[in-house]
Amino acid sequence: MTSDLQFRPTDPQFLLNPYPRLAKMRREAPVFYDKEQQCWMIFCYDMWNEY
Repeated sequence: MTSDLQFRPTDPQFLLNPYPRLAKMRREAPVFYDKEQQCWMIFCYDMWNEY
């Protein structure tokens, strides 16, 4: 996980076009812990994984 990644869903630039940022998060940090917001964010989940 890259430590310089940030995700701010209320950022005006993000709100104008969220798709590039969401794609980057899926590629680089599909499960991401944001220390500032103190929460986990899930950007990619394989729901078809057989147990």
